[in-house]
Amino acid sequence: MLIKDLIDTCVKKRHGFNRSLVWSCVACLTFLLIVFEGSLSIGYLFVSARLGWTIQQYSVYNAVDIVIQVLGTIFGIKVMRKYAGSF
Repeated sequence: MLIKDLIDTCVKKRHGFNRSLVWSCVACLTFLLIVFEGSLSIGYLFVSARLGWTIQQYSVYNAVDIVIQVLGTIFGIKVMRKYAGSF
């Protein structure tokens, strides 16, 4: 039901609403998710074979990696706004 509502909202005609932009973003996010999931699988196989990590150790590594990426993005945006000026 929620997915149907999401699709209905995306295809509904409205003034000033760029549906092609929304669908482009959805397509990019879908592609990114596919690539990310493949990267996780291959990454685990690599560290398991080379470093002998368990799935728990790899999960902790991934969690820390994600937190660092989020914090780095937030920090990077603040730095860019400071030096590029407020938009």
